[in-house]
Amino acid sequence: MSAARAAGEGRLAGVGPVGPAGGEAKVETISGIEHGTLFGVQFRIVLLSIFLATLACTLPGLEAGVPSTPLFRTATPAGMPAPTSSGIVFPTETPLGVFPPTRTPDPFATPTLSARDTETPTPTHTATPAAGEPLVIHYVEPVEVRHDPSRPNGALVTLRIVFSGGAPPYTFYHQDEVQLSHPFDVPSACSDSLVATVRVDSADGQSASQAYFVSVICPP
Repeated sequence: MSAARAAGEGRLAGVGPVGPAGGEAKVETISGIEHGTLFGVQFRIVLLSIFLATLACTLPGLEAGVPSTPLFRTATPAGMPAPTSSGIVFPTETPLGVFPPTRTPDPFATPTLSARDTETPTPTHTATPAAGEPLVIHYVEPVEVRHDPSRPNGALVTLRIVFSGGAPPYTFYHQDEVQLSHPFDVPSACSDSLVATVRVDSADGQSASQAYFVSVICPP
């Protein structure tokens, strides 16, 4: 009875007085394994705690679900506010310019007249040529007769009106048609008679007319 009790106390104490030496070594080996496993678990827990603490310091926004460093960096345009930590840009309100009030014209106000408005315009007069001596046509002179090659037996008679009086400039007519020059050409025919009327108007308002007769003799 005493031997069995002693053997039981020896097992509890980790030393087996009963049995061969191998039995004692076996108990010691099993106890060492248990102590080694416990130390390895504790060491892993310490490493995991250090890793989690380092990760929490590196990524402070991990718990809120927002990364501290954006994946893509976008340039903020000039004049635009920078985005907040939540990524939302709030536009700033631009104050409206202050403009001076405009003056409303009074519809019943009397307009102010300037010196130019009250100035009486000076009338302009067109100078009228002084009346000259009475305008008189003395005769019609044939200056030249020549062939007109554009017409068969055609002739051109150059006439000059001999007159006096009036005031220049003068306007000359042949059969009421204005002549651009003086003397002027009148179409006719060789060996024919030219009977017509001429008129002269002067700048002083006088007018004179006369009928004439010319025998047309063409050169050979």
